[in-house]
Amino acid sequence: AYMHGYFMDIRLYHKAKSISEPFAYEEYRRQKIKDKIQEQRANRVKPKKLPNINRELAERLLSSNISKTEKDIDLLVDERFSALFKNPDFQMDVESEDYKLRHPALSKQLKKQSRNEE
Repeated sequence: AYMHGYFMDIRLYHKAKSISEPFAYEEYRRQKIKDKIQEQRANRVKPKKLPNINRELAERLLSSNISKTEKDIDLLVDERFSALFKNPDFQMDVESEDYKLRHPALSKQLKKQSRNEE
């Protein structure tokens, strides 16, 4: 080790450093444990908070976004489409005849799901 212009044996340097900082190892260990816990917390699955308006649409979009890349726009947080999930005027009535006529495949899926639940 090189210290202030003098060569010094590394064992002597570590010994002097441990005397000057007696709790350094304990702090190092505590910090490593804290880092490991933070890393594990980051890997947890975080539940997505779904909006109250158009909840079914939001669930469908999230399930379809799982297979896409990260470059795709998340419609739930995009400013252009945020009113769709915040404004009650945009609430979709899945039970209405107009909706069923415009989305026949979705209405059939909903009927199958309701039959399976019963």
